[in-house]
Amino acid sequence: GGHIAELLPVLLTGTTAGYWALGLKDIGQKSHTLRRNFPVMIHFRYLLEGIRPEIQQYLIEDEQKMVPYSRAMRNTIYSRAKMKIGADTHALGTRRDVYSPGYEWAGHSMFPEPMCDLDEV
Repeated sequence: GGHIAELLPVLLTGTTAGYWALGLKDIGQKSHTLRRNFPVMIHFRYLLEGIRPEIQQYLIEDEQKMVPYSRAMRNTIYSRAKMKIGADTHALGTRRDVYSPGYEWAGHSMFPEPMCDLDEV
């Protein structure tokens, strides 16, 4: 029990110093608004985003859920918004097999024709 009591002030001091150093670093940087507005706490978001695929796979739903965008589409949109180099190498689209039997889609036309009555067919 005595060793823990001796180490506790050192651990608390180190943790507090690390917290303040990270917070000041986040506030001082100019490239990420979230880090500037939410110092230290944003790193929890980054951690959760890092383990998101595992949480998604085992607890929630698949990557193809489009509410309102799939994760892959959202990452592409964010990359393009931040003008990252190489962001346009991933086109918006789908990973689904659109040529498989039973896949339904709507074909749009630039020059649609009027619909005919079913009695005429």
